[in-house]
Parts: sequence; structure tokens; C-alpha cells
Amino acid sequence: MNKDSLREKYKVIRQAIPNKKELSEKIVGQILTQKVYQDAKQIGFYYPLQDEVDVLPLAFDALSDNKQIAFPKTGKKEMDYCTAESLDQLDHLGLYGIMEPSGSPVISDSLDLIIVPMIAFDITLNRLGYGKGYYDRYLKKCPAVKMGVAFHATFIDGAPIDISDHDIRLDMIVSEKKIFRR
Repeated sequence: MNKDSLREKYKVIRQAIPNKKELSEKIVGQILTQKVYQDAKQIGFYYPLQDEVDVLPLAFDALSDNKQIAFPKTGKKEMDYCTAESLDQLDHLGLYGIMEPSGSPVISDSLDLIIVPMIAFDITLNRLGYGKGYYDRYLKKCPAVKMGVAFHATFIDGAPIDISDHDIRLDMIVSEKKIFRR
């Protein structure tokens, strides 16, 4: 199945998942126990869309732990992470109607961990994103640990996602049922 067909299929599957709030809490709980999260000093988050894993409680935890947080700010072709002293700084809608920060851009080398959204994923830690390539372009230049988060129902069991040269494989993916690692 091609990526566009997979995207449509797994968007429908993800939309139908019940109890997303509860499942998101389980995923956040799993992340909190991970050494890579505990050791990270500067973390890149994302502002969740309606059907995505809600990582905002994790961002609150990071702030209370005196970690620095950053969120994506999207241009026409590129994405940068910008700092946020609080979630109140996610104060305007970006290019795709997603809340973005008004903070300063972060040097990609300074991020220790990036929490990455996705539509679906496979056993080889490939993610199926939204098809615009923003995360792949950013992750390619960033040495941070790349941690995907997804609901387990979006795990593509079977043939791996047909990836392109520009697709970046993640270091780990956390679902409510399992942590997948390289």
C-alpha cells in the first residue's frame, strides 16, 4: 500500500480510537520512566492535533523539572524549534493552524530529545507522517534522540512502510502498550 493510502487508512483508525485522553496519559507515564527523558535538559515537543497523543502534560512536567522546552514553528518549507518559558507562549496559529510559540529559535544541536508525532509506525521504527517532510528535514540535521509517540492501534503490523531516502527512522517509539527501540 502506498503512503497516501496508508495515511488515509490510519487517520481513520486513529480517529476511531476511544479514550485517547486516557491512552495519552499512559504514554506520558511511560515516557516519564525513560532515562533518556529524565536526563534530557532541552526537549522539543509538538502541539497536539485533535487525534494525536496529547504530550502537553509532559511539557508541564518538563517545565516543573526545570527542563527547557521548545515547540515547532513552521515556514513554507522548513521548521524550527522555538523556546517556550511556559505553554502560554504558544500564542498564535501557524501556517497549518497549529499553535506555535513566540520564543527564539533553538540551535538544533542543543536539543537532547525530540518528541515526534505521527499517523502510524512500523516495527523498524519508521513513522508515517503527514507527507510534508518538515520533521524529516529537521531531524536529519538534529543529533537529538528522536522519540515517536503513537497510539498502539496505529502500529502497522506486517510489511514495513515503504520509505524514501529522505525519511528519518526514529530511535524509539512509545505507545500505551509497548516501547519500541532500535
